[in-house]
This record gives sequence, structure tokens and C-alpha cells, in this order.
Amino acid sequence: MQSDRLSAGLRPLVCLAGVLESFTNGADDILRRFSGVRLSTATVRRVTEAAGQQLQQRQRAGDIVCARGARPWDFRLENRQETVAYLGLDAFSVPMQKSGGGRSEGRMLYTAILYTPDKKHSHYLVDFDLDRLAGQLRQAAVALGLSVAEQLIALTDAGNGIEAALRRHFTVDLLCILDWFHASEHLHAFAAALHAQEPTQRAA
Repeated sequence: MQSDRLSAGLRPLVCLAGVLESFTNGADDILRRFSGVRLSTATVRRVTEAAGQQLQQRQRAGDIVCARGARPWDFRLENRQETVAYLGLDAFSVPMQKSGGGRSEGRMLYTAILYTPDKKHSHYLVDFDLDRLAGQLRQAAVALGLSVAEQLIALTDAGNGIEAALRRHFTVDLLCILDWFHASEHLHAFAAALHAQEPTQRAA
């Protein structure tokens, strides 16, 4: 039951403003500019966070939220006969704050994505629990029709436990590929160690 008296048409706009910008800018700039509505920063924050909590509860219950009337995803590769679906899973350290503004130990946030080869379609999921998120990712893959693709490829940073979680929820022979950024990052570190006194060879 909503207690803020926002209309069904305005509520999604408030939430969109709340995720596109800070809650203050969402209230003072986006909403006023595009709808002429004046709301407080606290209201934009409260409505946006409530919508996020509802979405999280639905996803954890196995109810994958998809756009209504969306076209089936196209998994064809340009100039190739094969069809491929992609997924990604990564971890981010999130700074936390204690009550009163004190610093607290950070938490690991996991972010997952499903997408097509042309990247015209994508679906994001987030959770602080890796195994739970991998399970939600499998449910989303089923709901979005990724099973029609001939191959499924996972791009990850090979972080602790990520590939194992994906294989538990998808298939034990899931093809996992280290993303280019992390591969090149490790190569630079290796070159620096191998050619510590030879900058020319290190750069090469």
C-alpha cells in the first residue's frame, strides 16, 4: 500500500529521476523540467528506494521483471550462422557508512548482465549474495529466451567463486572467458615484473 499519494503515472517518472541522477537533482531538475512537478529530495529518495526493494523481492522470489510486449531477443552473429547469448558477472567493493557518519567495513556487490551479440538488448541484476544472484541470472536467462541460442558464453573477471557459481546454476561446461580489461591488466603487471630493469622490453 502506497502512502505518498503519487499517481500511478507519476510514480515511474519519480523512480526514473531517482536512478538517473542524485535524489536532489532528480527532484530539483529532472522532475521540474520534464513534468513541472515539485517534490522534495526525501520523497524522491523514499519512492525510488521503495521501488528498488519491491523489485529485489520479486527477483529473489523468481519473478523476473521484463518489459511488456518486448520483441524476442536476436542472438545472431553478423556474417555467421551460429547464434550466441552472452552473460557477465562481476564484483564491486562498496564502501559502507555507520550510523552517525562513521566508516564501516565495505561489502561486495555482485552485478550481472545478460545481453545479445549486438548489445541492443540487455538485462541487469544485482545482489550482495553471489550464489543467489547466479540463480536469479539463470531464471532471467530462461524468462528472456536465451535457451534458443546455440551457445552461451560468460565473460567474467575470474574473481573468487564467480565462475564456479555460474557453472553451478547453468552448466558445468559453461564457456567462461576472462574479459579483455582484466587480461590486459594482468599482462601489464607480469611485464613489469619480468622486465623490471628494461623499460623498452616492458613496454613492448
